[in-house]
Amino acid sequence: MGATVDSGVAAVVEKLKSLKAAKLRVECLDGEVRRVKVSTSRKRWAQLRTMLEALEWVTVEAQNARGETLHVFDSGIRPDDEDEPESMDARVVELARRMLDLTLTAQDKALARQTEHVKELLDSAVKLNRVMADRLIAVERMYEAKLKTIDSMWDGDDSEPPLLSAKLIEAMAPLVAQKLMPVKGEDAG
Repeated sequence: MGATVDSGVAAVVEKLKSLKAAKLRVECLDGEVRRVKVSTSRKRWAQLRTMLEALEWVTVEAQNARGETLHVFDSGIRPDDEDEPESMDARVVELARRMLDLTLTAQDKALARQTEHVKELLDSAVKLNRVMADRLIAVERMYEAKLKTIDSMWDGDDSEPPLLSAKLIEAMAPLVAQKLMPVKGEDAG
């Protein structure tokens, strides 16, 4: 019989039964070659099936008692079908490069947003400081004006301090009264 190609453990075991194979030559994926004598026990086909399922085999060669090839079964798997370490390494390196690129891009975007936010905060702080400085200058000018007014109300008599001058008391009396006594119709608070 010529060598043909089959795959699948169940199909292999069924074909081995019909061929009445006495020996097997099993080539494994790692390159190891195992020679197996087919048992004569009643459970031999189940044992062969279990063995073949456990192995990563590339080919199974069924032989008669004299060692002649009856049939060759091929799993379709080749040692070179596996991922080569260099190609795996290259894929891992490429994946790591992509992840690094994504991380750097995300960091750049986050930093740009943070920079914009900090700039806005600093601009707001500068504006607030300008407004506060302008207000302080206005308050200072107002107090200077009030002091000049008080000085002008003082009649120059050293016996009476400016804050107790009659003119000042007369000027402030209506304002104090208004604060202390509410106007009719208004609630006291």
